[in-house]
Amino acid sequence: MQIPTTPIKWVIIPNWHTTNFVGWGGANGLFRAIFHGKTMFIGHAAEGGLGPRLLALRRPGQKYHAGVLIYRHRAEITMRVAVLDWPPDDIVHCLGRLVDKHQPSWNVPNGHHRDF
Repeated sequence: MQIPTTPIKWVIIPNWHTTNFVGWGGANGLFRAIFHGKTMFIGHAAEGGLGPRLLALRRPGQKYHAGVLIYRHRAEITMRVAVLDWPPDDIVHCLGRLVDKHQPSWNVPNGHHRDF
């Protein structure tokens, strides 16, 4: 599997915790939750869209560690997204590489991403 060599272009979603994500259902890619200037979680939407994925993180009742923390601190988190027109497997592979590189503390070590 070959990850595209184009640099990932991250953009901030202002007020992500209240934004209406209409039109984001088909946009796949990666997202980073930044809390107090530090990347705490890196996630993906390889299928199904970034909008639904980010909307889910704003809802109470999260069942996994990162989701609980993101929901709890949603108003304090800066959310950066990278919309990627890549095959889903490439997005997931890139996620794994980013998690391995940055080791964000809210990602579950060696469990958040699939085996590569």
